[in-house]
Amino acid sequence: MGQLDFSALDTMTEAEECRFMAAFTQALANDSSDVAKEHLASGRPIYFGDDRFPDAAVMRGRWWQFAVITDRWAG
Repeated sequence: MGQLDFSALDTMTEAEECRFMAAFTQALANDSSDVAKEHLASGRPIYFGDDRFPDAAVMRGRWWQFAVITDRWAG
């Protein structure tokens, strides 16, 4: 996925935010998952959302997967 500058979201106009979100959605749709695959291959877990667990984040390791309740880990 190409670099998108999230730091300016708070100061974007509505039109700029719409363009940003369109670019972000397009980037996600075309993502090859190479970075996640490399991360897993190196033994580090990844975290992602899953509609089956609406109130949790899913943590996946190279050989395992389980849901992590986000409220438990919130600081």
